[in-house]
Amino acid sequence: MGYQKLERYLRHSIVRGQIAAGTRLPTSRALAAELGMGRNGVVDAYASLTHEGLLLTQGRLGTVVASGTAAPARKVHAEMLPRLRQRLPAAPGHKPSYVSSSATAPDWRLGQTNTALFPLQVWRAACKEAGRHVPPLGYGDPLGDGQLRQSLSVWLQARRSLAMPSQQIVVTAGAGQAMDLLMRVLVKPGDLCAVEDPGYPRVVHALRLQSARLQHMPVDTEGACIETLLDRSEFPSLIHLTAAHQYPMGGRLSANRRTALLQAVRRHGSLIIENEYDHEFVHEGQRFAPLAASAPEHCIVVGTFARAISPALRLGFIAAPVDIVQSVAQLIVQEQLQASWPVQMSANWLLKSGELERHLRRVGKRYAAMRAQIKMQLKALAPQIVLRGDEGGLHVVLDCSAMQAAKYSALCQYLLKQGVVFDSIERFTSRMGQQQVLLMGYAHWSSAESEQNIRLLLEAIEHGTE
Repeated sequence: MGYQKLERYLRHSIVRGQIAAGTRLPTSRALAAELGMGRNGVVDAYASLTHEGLLLTQGRLGTVVASGTAAPARKVHAEMLPRLRQRLPAAPGHKPSYVSSSATAPDWRLGQTNTALFPLQVWRAACKEAGRHVPPLGYGDPLGDGQLRQSLSVWLQARRSLAMPSQQIVVTAGAGQAMDLLMRVLVKPGDLCAVEDPGYPRVVHALRLQSARLQHMPVDTEGACIETLLDRSEFPSLIHLTAAHQYPMGGRLSANRRTALLQAVRRHGSLIIENEYDHEFVHEGQRFAPLAASAPEHCIVVGTFARAISPALRLGFIAAPVDIVQSVAQLIVQEQLQASWPVQMSANWLLKSGELERHLRRVGKRYAAMRAQIKMQLKALAPQIVLRGDEGGLHVVLDCSAMQAAKYSALCQYLLKQGVVFDSIERFTSRMGQQQVLLMGYAHWSSAESEQNIRLLLEAIEHGTE
């Protein structure tokens, strides 16, 4: 440790009260020996702090910390803050949903995957491949790396029966950014836009930022209730859907509704944004092709690697007509919003090598087994709790509508007291009043955690019926 570093450390510790007033410091010789530095450096640091009044030299009694050197804790009144800080909301009394829960807290939040299942040697190989190349000039291609877009084109054809050439694909920093970019490019103030309710909150937020008019579509076991659009005199210019697995209620858009919707958007000249957030995992029933396969001129597909690998990659893509892709790319250039280049390189290697496909086959079997286990364990809870929305995806919906309101409230309170972290259904809907629904994400659980969480739910029900 150098003289200046020691001086800064001592000053910081004294001012912050970490070294109390009256504390006797080691002799310069002893401290120099302990830190492995020259004695003169310690002498110089002590001298400088003595000159500042932070230390007192007391001859044979040594060097001590002066009194009154710690900075007093200041109570800052709201009116003393800058005006922009005064407008910020008060700190919440609960832990925000974006803060990771502790290692022991039961976690039911949606959108998580078990990254421990991804082979470390495969991830290292993917990162190594990214290191073989020199980064591009500037921020890189606003459409995304050309090789990755070509790999995505092949992937979409093989996985989703979607013919989408690379020039119709733009890589984004996650699906959320993709939605933000699309809304900014496509939506003007006053445009009527339809969203699922309950649905993806970020889409609603992005549309409100563009001053769009919102039409909320209710959802049921067949996905979005398209009939609510057809019955209106004005048809929306933009419709956001999670057709493969409705987010968060889990229903899949039925064949009849798909047909009716596509006929309507062709007739009215509207656009559909199809959010394929977890299309990789279908546990039973037919795997529908995206709506874009039938009406490419009226559809935009947004995808992500969040479920396939990890949301921490912040990597997604838009597959759309060329004019939309080019408009999005212009906005990316304007605001320098390109996705991480090393992450793109790593993802391209995972796609081309077939390692991502192998990983999905492995985890797909595991997630299907977990879903079957949860379904079997919760079967006995009917009719108090009915499991829904489990045909695909990585979460289930616990429908508690048959339960008395007081019992449902007691159940939720018990879970909260046990430290369970979960997403409230109110976060996803604009409708007022309590909806008796619990959401349970399970992909990130171990077998032991799965047993623990099911046991907690059973205990919570027993507590609510006492």
